[in-house]
Amino acid sequence: MGKWRNPPLTVAEKNRKHYLKITQAGYCPNHSDRPVVPNRVVCEECILAAKRRASAAKAAGKCPRHPSVDMAKGKKSCEACLVNGRIQLLPKSIRQAAREAWTNFQGVCQICGTTSPVNGRWCFDHKDNLFRGILCLHCNWALGHIKDDIKILENMMNYLVSFR
Repeated sequence: MGKWRNPPLTVAEKNRKHYLKITQAGYCPNHSDRPVVPNRVVCEECILAAKRRASAAKAAGKCPRHPSVDMAKGKKSCEACLVNGRIQLLPKSIRQAAREAWTNFQGVCQICGTTSPVNGRWCFDHKDNLFRGILCLHCNWALGHIKDDIKILENMMNYLVSFR
């Protein structure tokens, strides 16, 4: 039997090895002769170039991270960036469910049916960390104020029905 030989590296594997070698040594992956800025993975020139691109995108009314996409109305980034930022604030255990719900979200509150995608709120059980869906601001507020108690909700319904 012949000796075992490792198969030749693909271009992607060679690039990955080169990237790791350079970044572990403390150099910029884009400019291998320049050291990285502390607590960053790129050099000062790359940071400045990214800031220039972001400024140009903002001036054109485009998202700094997605220059081909318009900014959300009255915001400093696109809808996708806003949603992703909000998802990152959720507990890790429910982020995937929230991402899927937002992907399928049609801009309609699951309780009252109003169309208010800008004011969509993540609805999740704080006790059990279970994601429940996306509601409008008012329905989410109402559930929070009754502390998700079904008995209180039934009492509220009975109260309203008694005046009909």
